[in-house]
Amino acid sequence: MKAPVLYGAIALCLIACSRPDSALFGPDAPESSAGDSGSGGTSPTTGGAETSGGSLAQGGTTAEPNGGTDAGGTSAGGTQPGGGNAGEPTEMPGDAGEGSGGSNTPPDPPMPVCGNGIIETGEQCDDAGQAGMDGCEKCQVNCMHFGAGAVKSDDHHCYRGYDEETFEGAVAACKERGAHLVTITSAAENEVVSDLVNSSKFIGGWEDLGLMEEGQGDYGWITGEALSYTNWAQGEPDQDNFSCSGWGNQRCYEHCLIMNGQGTWEDHRCDQPDGYACEWEPAGVVK
Repeated sequence: MKAPVLYGAIALCLIACSRPDSALFGPDAPESSAGDSGSGGTSPTTGGAETSGGSLAQGGTTAEPNGGTDAGGTSAGGTQPGGGNAGEPTEMPGDAGEGSGGSNTPPDPPMPVCGNGIIETGEQCDDAGQAGMDGCEKCQVNCMHFGAGAVKSDDHHCYRGYDEETFEGAVAACKERGAHLVTITSAAENEVVSDLVNSSKFIGGWEDLGLMEEGQGDYGWITGEALSYTNWAQGEPDQDNFSCSGWGNQRCYEHCLIMNGQGTWEDHRCDQPDGYACEWEPAGVVK
């Protein structure tokens, strides 16, 4: 009879499988060919490729690895940095423009919007749609808004000369016109302003001393800009002094700047009237 033999074999297996000293639990026990914890067939101690990607019972072979990882983490099936399934390449994120469909071409700049108060590419000014003769017309500077004889610089500032005021009066008159007494920060600007001067005109530079204070102070522009560019005439500033009108024997000194007919600068008494030049800056905020 075969049944007793079968039952005997089953009983023997149950005894051997449940004993810790059984050869099945010994140091020579065969390693599983399926790997541990989904590591793609690698040994948990060595990390090397020791399996065929499946157990022998499932049709795998030990002689032909089927896409398992080697010690460096690469396989015949693609890049597998540990933890991937054997034979299934893992997609790695790439840089824009390198196989990911991205592009290195920067987007086109936005079109300028005339009337938003910001001076953008292609605009010379932007007065946010303000009505009136302010020198800004369809976001382009038109210096003729300020009257005949007004001139324009390459950076779209407008200038016009007037006669005549004291230095303090000239500052106030330009302000009333929406401008300021001209400030000169380059040779190019100096040349533009010189076209407005016949004999002399106040420009917006002054020395920080009172009319009757002797000595030399620091020159600056009324806008707060530093006097980084200068074009003094020979011998200037000479700090001449004169008897003050209506002040007896007191002396008055030259602490304000004028431009002469040659386009060079001289110091001048602030209380003596002269011509003056105003400057308008383009309306709007530079982006």
